[in-house]
Amino acid sequence: CRYAHVFDLSELPPARYKPFKVILQDGAAVKKSSLRQIPWTKGPLLEEELSKLKKMGTIIEIKHETRYVSAIVLAPKGDGIRLCVDYRH
Repeated sequence: CRYAHVFDLSELPPARYKPFKVILQDGAAVKKSSLRQIPWTKGPLLEEELSKLKKMGTIIEIKHETRYVSAIVLAPKGDGIRLCVDYRH
């Protein structure tokens, strides 16, 4: 890639996490999104992207059940995929 040095993610500063609080309206209910089908042919690309995002510290794996779930959507990106989250539902 001609401009790979411009987008070198290894040179980014470490993420800074600040605690935050989301205040919901009275009576608001948590809604879990239903799962989206992902083509089996995209499985290896998805695993590779998830592994990369975990190593970068962008995402973390949750090993317990949670009420807050949003579906992921895979979008084409060059020779790979972009992992998106669908927050609409």
